[in-house]
Amino acid sequence: MNRFAYRLKGALLALALVASLAGAAQATTVAVTVTPSAYVDLGAGPLDVVVNGAAGIELIVADTQPAASVVGDVLNQQSNGMTPKREFCSTTHVWAISQAAAGSNISVITPTTCPAAVNSSGAGMVYDTSYATKTPQYCQITVPPTAASLASLLSAAGCAAIPTWATLGVLTPETPTTFAIRWRADGTNPTASLGEPVFGDTKDPCLLGFNTISNTWLISATGGPVLVDVRIGG
Repeated sequence: MNRFAYRLKGALLALALVASLAGAAQATTVAVTVTPSAYVDLGAGPLDVVVNGAAGIELIVADTQPAASVVGDVLNQQSNGMTPKREFCSTTHVWAISQAAAGSNISVITPTTCPAAVNSSGAGMVYDTSYATKTPQYCQITVPPTAASLASLLSAAGCAAIPTWATLGVLTPETPTTFAIRWRADGTNPTASLGEPVFGDTKDPCLLGFNTISNTWLISATGGPVLVDVRIGG
């Protein structure tokens, strides 16, 4: 075989390798119709879920199918026009149910790019990002018209305690009022008129950060008890 043939063979092998790598990295998008009657298995992560249209959905990460009555994490059209998309890095199955009687149209994208679980240490500190693979916790609590800690309300509802690895809390009031609840995490209890307000609108849930979740106190701003959906995860 002459020199030109060797070069040609090498070039063809290189092109084949590039094509193979490109194919392996290419994401696959599958259209799924979700009904309100039962949770649908979207498959094991990692994956992305995108809501197409105004009909929102609820999502739960679990090994087995949740009952239709179980409240999941809400994903719907954002009031600021941003694409309603959620990324799941856990290898546990993701389940979805529609909030609309007519059902919801969603897209499931696999694979998605997720951060690897890495432990790195330095200057006496250890940073653990393995929370990216943890299964979120879901609960529905009742926020009273007197201030109470998030931890105590979770306990009263029979839900699991706030895990030490939690870095994000999501609060979504069920009551459709302007100000459904208020919260504080600065050591001072909120009142019905003083504290960070949370709208009774699933389009704008309240997000609690790593240093806030365990210190959060809540109070109803309506004068009566308010049902609040809670998701705690990484």
